[in-house]
Amino acid sequence: MMKKVSIKAIVVGLLALLVLDSVGELLLVFTMSGGLDGDAIIAVKQTSAFLVWRSLVTIITLAVAGYCTAALSRGNSYANAGIVGGIAILLTVLAIASVDMPLWYSVIALVSQLPFTLLGAYLFQQKQNKAAPQ
Repeated sequence: MMKKVSIKAIVVGLLALLVLDSVGELLLVFTMSGGLDGDAIIAVKQTSAFLVWRSLVTIITLAVAGYCTAALSRGNSYANAGIVGGIAILLTVLAIASVDMPLWYSVIALVSQLPFTLLGAYLFQQKQNKAAPQ
């Protein structure tokens, strides 16, 4: 199993996840706050509309992270993407524990991590299968 685990792919996948997710959140805050001050930004980040958009951004970044991980994996791309998804679950648990969010958002945040990371790996595999000569 260890031969199929690519530390490089996992690190790059996690970096892609963290960077893209952070940039996505910053863009959402900038777009939805309209240049408001700090207290208003905090209020915007608590709205349902922001949390829905934030969930969508996270889902997309999870899939991209899974895709990147699979692309760099030399072995089992699903196992490597699954490790990234597992680490994302742990990071999400830490984030949920430190910030008061609605239950629905916390549930979506937890249950989406692994499936959408694996979706990215699946999309990469599908691309590889189509590119391979038959």
